[in-house]
Amino acid sequence: MKFTEATVRSFKAPAGKKDHIEFDESMPGFGLRVRGSGQKYYVAQYRVGKKSGRTTLGNVTKVTLSDAKAHGKRIFDMVAAKINPATQRTKAAAKASQTFDRYIDPFLAAFKGEWATKYYNDNKRALEVHFKGLHGLPLDDIEIENVAGELAGIRKIGTTTMNRSRSALSKFFNWAIGEGLCKHNPVDKTNKAPEVQRDRELSSSELQRLWQALASEVFSDDERDVVKLMILTLQRENQIGDLKAAEINFAERRVEFPKKRVKNKKGGKHIIPLAPLAHDILLSRKLDDRKMVFGRWDTGFANYTHLKEKIDDIVKFNDPWVFHDLRRTGKTTMSEDLDVMGEVSESILNHSKKDMDRVYNNANYLRQKLAALTKWEAHVLKIVGTEANDSTGPKIQSNL
Repeated sequence: MKFTEATVRSFKAPAGKKDHIEFDESMPGFGLRVRGSGQKYYVAQYRVGKKSGRTTLGNVTKVTLSDAKAHGKRIFDMVAAKINPATQRTKAAAKASQTFDRYIDPFLAAFKGEWATKYYNDNKRALEVHFKGLHGLPLDDIEIENVAGELAGIRKIGTTTMNRSRSALSKFFNWAIGEGLCKHNPVDKTNKAPEVQRDRELSSSELQRLWQALASEVFSDDERDVVKLMILTLQRENQIGDLKAAEINFAERRVEFPKKRVKNKKGGKHIIPLAPLAHDILLSRKLDDRKMVFGRWDTGFANYTHLKEKIDDIVKFNDPWVFHDLRRTGKTTMSEDLDVMGEVSESILNHSKKDMDRVYNNANYLRQKLAALTKWEAHVLKIVGTEANDSTGPKIQSNL
């Protein structure tokens, strides 16, 4: 039978047959399948090697004869090239199921034990929120132009957010390649946003104003102690805010951050010896039956944005600043005024060892870090007054 729109519409299965295929004499393998219900479908029947197969090309009421033939020709071209259309359909279905959002949770789970909580949450937010436009797309279909478009939108939030999100996405695709889920990283060659390198450090007068501002009644004990410990120990916000009671070793007078709670994973556990006032602040906390050192509901302290707003309302610094600048202030002062070796101050900040030190130097500098932090604490107290008054925290003798 030669197929035309008219002959296809009028064709009926032979009497007594509930399933019949009629082939088009002008296109071998291209046929019309008629069901007992009267439904008609275009089909392409083929053989690849010893395997035969059949592909449905669409319902006659929804697909034109010319479109069905064009689809059939593509099927037969694959067969001529010894490609099994059924295998291609299976691959296409698998590819369609391997979407970006499907693998976010497995990716995060693979690194949760290695990453600090804040770093984990930053990566999670980038993939789930900032790159929501990629959700639903098969991994191998995501190209550089898709990523560049998403990055352009994120840049409106901020250049730092854009660069950190870009880094998170690149890590995700490198992981996916290693898992055999895709073949290329579309983040490669996308542009980074230029960032202004921060060099802000607090002057002695600013440090004094900050410390004295904490005496205000607008601050809770949690807020007051969190800021003081950030100043005295030079540790990151999330490390202090999320400090666990189990991480404090009062017998050895030190804090022991496990590997999963630090940014520098290569360094392993990060130990910070406690100088006198830092130790007294922690000793004054009521930790009975508590898991976390801070947080009204034993959940840790995290509202740094509100805390800084309250501080800024009082200190009114001329230049913008962030809590991270406290670490730079302490590092600079240790180097310039307190004669602390660079290796020791870097160890306090938990920065990675450089060059051959990474290979040959396993020192943890516990004794030297205690001496350095004691000098730094005395320096701070000299600036704010040789003795902290009763309204700002525990007293410490001026003979440090």
